[in-house]
Amino acid sequence: MSSRRITRTKRVFTVLIVLTLIVTAQLVLRQRAEADLDLCPPLIPSVLPAVSAEQSVIIHDPYAYPGDYHKAQLHMHTDSSMDGEWPVETAVKTYYEAGYTYLAIADHDQVTIYEELDGPGFVTIPAEENTVPWPFWPLGTHMLRLFVDSMIELGMLKLE
Repeated sequence: MSSRRITRTKRVFTVLIVLTLIVTAQLVLRQRAEADLDLCPPLIPSVLPAVSAEQSVIIHDPYAYPGDYHKAQLHMHTDSSMDGEWPVETAVKTYYEAGYTYLAIADHDQVTIYEELDGPGFVTIPAEENTVPWPFWPLGTHMLRLFVDSMIELGMLKLE
């Protein structure tokens, strides 16, 4: 192996090790934000009035309770995303024909709107799976945004 090739290999490994250390340090030092549970709606449905918030609840058959039930898919990608396979028309038509009532098209970092089949029994929800880069893009978590009409900058929240 030539000296130049060995030097290049050492540089690549050094960069990979440094990046690994940075990501590891970020994960170790990362502090989780705590949610104020008083701001959240009650988690126990009104059909279970005898259950208190301190008790654990196991519902073996959620359809045993009264109510209207609808099929929904709130996180679906089209071929506009790197991990989607179907064109938007094919995907929406497939869910429509399968009897879904609600479908959120949540492509990565873009809003996909397709309302051609919307009607009383079927609603598409414009959505976006926004990448929150950490420590840098493309690494990071994803934030699912529903009922949106435009995308936002990666990981940024618009306060109005």
